[in-house]
Amino acid sequence: MSRVGRPAAIMASGLVIQLAGGAGCRAPDDALEEDAGAARAFRAGTQGLRLATWNIEWLGSGSKGPPDEERQLANVVQTLQELDADLVAVQEVVSDASFDAVLSALGDRHDGLLAGDGWVRGGSSYSAGEQQVGFIWRRDRLELVDAEVVLQEWDQEFAGRPPLLARFEVDGQPGVERVALTLHAKARADLDAWRRRQAGADALQHLLEGPLRQESVALMGDLNDDIDESIVTGRPSPYADLRDAFRFATLDMSLAGVATMDRGSHTLDHILLTGDWDPSEDADAERVQPAVERFSQTTSDHFPVAVQLAAAGDSQAGSAVGVILNEVLANETGTDPGGEFVELFHAGDGVLDLGGWMLADADRTRHVFEAGVLLAPGDRVVIWGGDASEGGLGLGNSGDAVRLSRPDGTLADEVRYGRGLAEADGVSMVRAVDGDPQALWVSHDTVASGPSSPGWGAGEAMR
Repeated sequence: MSRVGRPAAIMASGLVIQLAGGAGCRAPDDALEEDAGAARAFRAGTQGLRLATWNIEWLGSGSKGPPDEERQLANVVQTLQELDADLVAVQEVVSDASFDAVLSALGDRHDGLLAGDGWVRGGSSYSAGEQQVGFIWRRDRLELVDAEVVLQEWDQEFAGRPPLLARFEVDGQPGVERVALTLHAKARADLDAWRRRQAGADALQHLLEGPLRQESVALMGDLNDDIDESIVTGRPSPYADLRDAFRFATLDMSLAGVATMDRGSHTLDHILLTGDWDPSEDADAERVQPAVERFSQTTSDHFPVAVQLAAAGDSQAGSAVGVILNEVLANETGTDPGGEFVELFHAGDGVLDLGGWMLADADRTRHVFEAGVLLAPGDRVVIWGGDASEGGLGLGNSGDAVRLSRPDGTLADEVRYGRGLAEADGVSMVRAVDGDPQALWVSHDTVASGPSSPGWGAGEAMR
């Protein structure tokens, strides 16, 4: 299969471009689309996502890397099949034709994207014959929503290879979107290269803490340095601040000295996860040793690094059975933020007094319940922005978090959402199954006829 082509319509929106209607880039035949949809429905409830990153040494160069290109291509396909990952970030792809050949050999279950593809916003940062970064993904799990080359102003620091950002819809769930970033940092063990990697790391941290603060992000790629210590003698890791601010699934590999190249003792290929990619913060990556003869001589001098994530049902930041977040309206009708609301549902046993319980967004506490607010099993309570004890709920329309905490400060439930669940005026986000603490969050209008149903449930809105 050839990689995705230019979408029918693209419109600029904020940091990254949006595809019309949030649809994917391809228009496969009806039978394949129906099959993929059925597979998404099955895999969503039974299997977590598997992510990987791999520097495919000078793929398609013709003069550098493994000398036998035909054998390299065959081995790359075999390695990707063995990885069986739902999303693979790739680096060092030189030839579009070789990349297309790999996708074709993988078959119709896969799509792919390179940073230099003509329709990608900012793709002109990459020229023909340069090392490119990109993604390969399974169509039965992920659907591409948009893509953009970011941090172009830091082109020099990234050695002319600025990161590629792609946004994916997960398992066919409307509004359940996650961001993937891939990069190939400046190589070499000299001081200038170290400084450029450090500057690139600072730019990435500002991106993650700024425009992508409310997003679920997987940063995957060849960082060309370690995160516990640097490959440059006498210098700390250029990614030390990034490592301290975010969770790397590859940290244990670094501490154990697991080499991801065919030489040395450093982990150079890394995976960083935020938000719903790894809500429990316990996913650890591993180096994958493909069953390919003379792998480093015939295929790549880098080994793939992969991480298995929790099943989709477990990936919603959730709660023990009890009081849960059940419906949220972040984008109120009109302009009065008092119209925002959060609905709680008692999914547990026994009558509960909510006195002292707290609602917060990503920044601070927005409401504290007074004593005497009693909930019996199956009861609901709605907190409107205009009634919030701290002057409003303050929910962002481009992404935010809603957190429900007990009086002792422990987290009872949480939902982190992107703009896909808050872009329509007056349309709330709701549990796909009313009152089910394991249900995914979806747009209200996908499960009921009305835009919202505060206090009475999306299921009732269909009657």
